[in-house]
Amino acid sequence: MPYSQTRRARREAEKKKTGLRWAALVAAVSVAVGGGGLLSVIRSDEGRESVPDSCQELRPVVVVTEQPMAEVLKDKPVDGQSCIQLEIVAESSSQTATRAAAGELGDQVWIPDSSARLPASAIDSEVVIHTPSLASSPAVVVGRDQVDAPDSWTEVFEDDSIRMSDPAVDAGAFAALQGVAHDVDSGVVSEQSALRAMTPRAHTQGVDSPVLLAPELLADVRDNGSRAVVSERAFLTSRAQAGGDRLTAVTPPSGTAFLDFPLVIPRESSDAKEFLPEAADEIRGWLESNDGRRVLSAANYRTPQGETTDRHAATVPARFQKPEPETWESIAETYRTSATPMNVLVVMDASASMRTESSNGRSRWDDAVRDVELAAGSFPGRDSMGLWVFADDLGPNGAAYESVVPTRGMDETVITTTQREALRSSLSAREPETDGHTELHQSALAAFRYQQENYMTGQLNAVVLISDGERGSTSSGKGRREDDVDESVPLDRLLKHLGSEQDPARPVAIITVETTSGPEDDDDALTEIAETTGGSHLHGARPADLRAALTDAVAAEAEVG
Repeated sequence: MPYSQTRRARREAEKKKTGLRWAALVAAVSVAVGGGGLLSVIRSDEGRESVPDSCQELRPVVVVTEQPMAEVLKDKPVDGQSCIQLEIVAESSSQTATRAAAGELGDQVWIPDSSARLPASAIDSEVVIHTPSLASSPAVVVGRDQVDAPDSWTEVFEDDSIRMSDPAVDAGAFAALQGVAHDVDSGVVSEQSALRAMTPRAHTQGVDSPVLLAPELLADVRDNGSRAVVSERAFLTSRAQAGGDRLTAVTPPSGTAFLDFPLVIPRESSDAKEFLPEAADEIRGWLESNDGRRVLSAANYRTPQGETTDRHAATVPARFQKPEPETWESIAETYRTSATPMNVLVVMDASASMRTESSNGRSRWDDAVRDVELAAGSFPGRDSMGLWVFADDLGPNGAAYESVVPTRGMDETVITTTQREALRSSLSAREPETDGHTELHQSALAAFRYQQENYMTGQLNAVVLISDGERGSTSSGKGRREDDVDESVPLDRLLKHLGSEQDPARPVAIITVETTSGPEDDDDALTEIAETTGGSHLHGARPADLRAALTDAVAAEAEVG
């Protein structure tokens, strides 16, 4: 689709703010799966008797990491010279990444499951990578007994018979997503093909069944013979438990991505915690010692170099290098936005110019209606959609817009039908006006404010504004451009309102869809409206794949937020 070409530049300028929007998404995901938040606080010593006599006063240091690594670190003894005592907090890596990006890591040491969790904006500006890798674990596909290796990680995502958790909360799924990015970088698939392969999985994630974590996925493999994507550490842990001896792990012939468990410290710490680098040195030193390596191996981690002596470990043909930043950002951003529920208000131009026939012999209105109906049919039940139409004096008190179907969940019951069917029937019953100009600006501002007032926390909130870009009063269908019409809300005032009223904590993107097909006939007003809110402008493309357009536009919304 021909999106406006300003998105990448805007993304570079706003990268640091992306982490704040990611915070809302991760929080929503964590609530949805019932986990991923704060799990426990574990002291590295179980009692005062384990503290050396030389330590009359302990220096506590908070270490935030995933639960399995937290269990490893609790065995680290207190050093008799430094007297640093680790207070270990178990928290999902994605949630800690949110705090790190926002500069809220505080006086804490962090060990995420993957360096790819680190927002590019946070490295150097907020945090420092003290040690690139403390351990490692590859992404694998697990089955019972003999398991056929998939051809690629893109094929894994496309195959809905292979079960997978949410990459936001599961390390194995997160590494598998890096595998898709590697497929793109190595030329196995095009980026478009990769996105098409993985977005259906993202769209349905958690819709028909709850999101399962690695232990539950592996139990299903063991009991029912399914296949699942997990980390090798999770696989080996499950295999060592009763009934897991029939489990087998494989990777595609090209190899797999590895989790690398970097050691991260804040760039600046308080005077009271000026010894954080010393604590990080101790953690690295202990994990590199014989005792530390033994504990890591017992917890089913590989060495930082990817070495293992476990005979049940997967045979890995090759260890993928980190994906190119642009590829990884596109893959990860698309997946996480596609997996998040959407709260969408569709606002359709019902002015007389929408009666103009397209090259296919149908009117612009008929094409738009057909494609919005198709989009409504493809949105999963967790999504919400409402419908307005606008032209001239359609609504109460002289308003240019009319609310046709209030926003509800797609599968929500409406009298004797569903919201999905209510949208379809309402669209099919409407016709464009026969005369009158188009109050686009008034309608766009009202829709933007409506979505702000009805903002759904943890969802992606957007307005889809569909128009042919023609505003003139006409009965022939040949309209006039914006300059010919004195709207009640001039364009400069509209853009000023949109810019000043956008709330970074509750962002709403406007996606504009121009239904005319002339190659050089972009409507400047529609483009500026979209860009001001962090949305995207589609020109010469009908909204047949509306959710894909929303996914891209809301990724840009994250940059504004």
